[in-house]
Amino acid sequence: MNPLPLFAATGPYGLVGLGLFEHFPGLAPLDVAPPPPEAGARFKNPPTPVDITDAGRLSAALAGLRKVDPSRPLLVVHLAAITDTKGTDDALYEKVNVQGTRNVLEAVLAAGGHLIPYFDGLCFRGRWEGWGLPGGGETAPPSRGSLLPVKI
Repeated sequence: MNPLPLFAATGPYGLVGLGLFEHFPGLAPLDVAPPPPEAGARFKNPPTPVDITDAGRLSAALAGLRKVDPSRPLLVVHLAAITDTKGTDDALYEKVNVQGTRNVLEAVLAAGGHLIPYFDGLCFRGRWEGWGLPGGGETAPPSRGSLLPVKI
């Protein structure tokens, strides 16, 4: 029995995800986007094309990963999100960042895995343009969207 977990990440091609690959080369990348050219050498496992807004395909991908070795724990780091909020409409933001996160949580639990969510201040707190603060930042007031009650 291998005590090391099956380790996967959603949205792994950003700064945080690529850093994970430096330390965990066996990480299984799950993303709707192909890996950027500079990331190619970091991957031991081929990427699995998965959109977190498609609950069925996401569940199937995690179930498939689980079959690699059912005796090993499944650990998923959730990084996928819309991070560029300029010009992103509320419906897309809700679909990816809220419903997509809900899909990941449900798929991980259904596969008997464990989830490590990562919340960036911008993704979690929302947009700050229109508040008159140059560049925003952690001191920016929450947006209209982030004031709405969201249950994940």
